[in-house]
Amino acid sequence: MTRSLFDDSRPQSIGTRLKKIRSDLGFSQSKLATEMGTGQHNLSRYETGQVELPIQAMTSLYNMGYNLNWLICGKGPIKHEENKYNVDKIHNLEKELQNKENKISELEIENNKRREELMQSFKNIVDLQNHILNIRKGK
Repeated sequence: MTRSLFDDSRPQSIGTRLKKIRSDLGFSQSKLATEMGTGQHNLSRYETGQVELPIQAMTSLYNMGYNLNWLICGKGPIKHEENKYNVDKIHNLEKELQNKENKISELEIENNKRREELMQSFKNIVDLQNHILNIRKGK
């Protein structure tokens, strides 16, 4: 009899490692299932070893930064090295985006103040023009 790649007779199963990922993320089954593009019932079955983890689920976990060698064989780090770089890069980009959003907010506030000042100046000009017209009419 040929052993499946997903044979859960090893000391620590794929299901157990999947639970560890979920626990490390602090996710419920429902939340992780959503992130993986599957249903909570399916995730429960993957964790208990009732159903083999499909390639789409493994791809989702890989894209979340998890090492498939660790997930399938229990070897290597839990996260793949590429993820460390990507997480740092994403973090830096998020920081840069936040700084730019803050700058935009500051500029919008400044722009609104200038708009109010201009509107007041226009109102003053109109008031002066009306005053001059009244003077010319002899009022």
